[in-house]
Amino acid sequence: HLVELDEWRDSLVRTLSAGMKRRLEIARALVHDARVLFLDEPTVGLDAQSRGRLWQHVQALRRKRDLTVIVTTHYIEEMESCDRVCIIDHGRILTNDTPAALKLAHGQQFIRVVASDEPTAVEIVAAFSGLAHRKDVEIVIKSSGEAFAEMLLSRFGGRIKRFIVEDPTLESVFLSLTGRELRDAPASARERTFQFGRRGGEHTR
Repeated sequence: HLVELDEWRDSLVRTLSAGMKRRLEIARALVHDARVLFLDEPTVGLDAQSRGRLWQHVQALRRKRDLTVIVTTHYIEEMESCDRVCIIDHGRILTNDTPAALKLAHGQQFIRVVASDEPTAVEIVAAFSGLAHRKDVEIVIKSSGEAFAEMLLSRFGGRIKRFIVEDPTLESVFLSLTGRELRDAPASARERTFQFGRRGGEHTR
């Protein structure tokens, strides 16, 4: 009932959708009246609706059962509602704090600008060399706060047709702490086993 699977209580697990299976896993973990729930990549492979629904259930369970939930995930935006966020890189803890504190200490504010004409766009990029880069018609500029935004507007305001201030996010915190290079790595043992099983392989000792 807690994870809204009443209607499927007599169904075989293989007939459930991916999102329903994740909710069933949570219910199974709570059978023993758990006070701490560990979720390892709980929303991988789920669509946006199923991901949102899963987190609604988790938040409801936290309130009803006074439950502590520890989550590992690569979807950084999902951590916005957490009490604390720990960022780990190559097995080393880089930081551990509230989302608000992390954004304040490590987040990066960006300004997204669309100039009214090409000469203005070229001038803006040149004026903020090293801080600005173009993405088609949009110019993305690293900002240092309100004073920076005001200076930009006072200089180019009459020649800008779109101006958006993008506040720091946990994603910008993660990138500032870990760098922006791709983290390619060979498949883990768990991933190789999963793929082996999907191909019909038989697991033996």
